[in-house]
Amino acid sequence: MGRAARHVLGEVVMYADLITESMRKAVGEVDRRRAIQVEYNKLHKITPQKISKPIREKLIDEIIEEKTKGQRGLDDVDYAQLPPPQLKRELKRLTEMMKYEAELLNFEKAAALRDKLHEVKKYQV
Repeated sequence: MGRAARHVLGEVVMYADLITESMRKAVGEVDRRRAIQVEYNKLHKITPQKISKPIREKLIDEIIEEKTKGQRGLDDVDYAQLPPPQLKRELKRLTEMMKYEAELLNFEKAAALRDKLHEVKKYQV
């Protein structure tokens, strides 16, 4: 009953020959909570409204764009010349980028980052 109550057009259909005590308690509890919510809304002058969420793909594109802003290219860094602490940070950065691309199902980019990671590890002391 809880999930349907959160949907604007939500309804609950309960199939039974008899209304059991547990069903009666559940419906009573829902009614009790709803009365509390209505009173709270009146007190605080709240008009319940359905939410509208932006399209998931648009959000993902914005996240990718934000994450890739200002990132250095993989070939822009001379890893052989980096001091050990900075090399360690670069390895961590490459690992995070690889995992991020894999989460986005960009397996080609993740594989390229994995290969670059193996190449950079050669310079580790």
